[in-house]
Amino acid sequence: MAIQPIDLQTLYTQLDKVSKTAVQQQQGAQMARELQQDAVQRETLRRSETVKELPGNERSVGAVDDGGGGRNDGGGKKKQKRDAPTPQGEGDKKYVLVSDASLGSHIDVSG
Repeated sequence: MAIQPIDLQTLYTQLDKVSKTAVQQQQGAQMARELQQDAVQRETLRRSETVKELPGNERSVGAVDDGGGGRNDGGGKKKQKRDAPTPQGEGDKKYVLVSDASLGSHIDVSG
């Protein structure tokens, strides 16, 4: 079947509408991709700013001891007692043991 001149005339007049529609569809698809990328970026930023909860049972996590010291506290006190002079027979020499109570209790974890 051959194309008639009237068909060509109608085709040419509608060609600009077809091209505008195609361009709008392409721009719409591009805009949708950009919106989706923005949403993913916002979600990623939100996840990086939130604090994640530990999985599992809360009882399995050990609590922080605010009293200061840990397992080595007892050993340090025993060593101080050993270094202290005995009052018997050591009348001439008096040793003074100076220790800092906060020594080792302040730990800088900021790096």
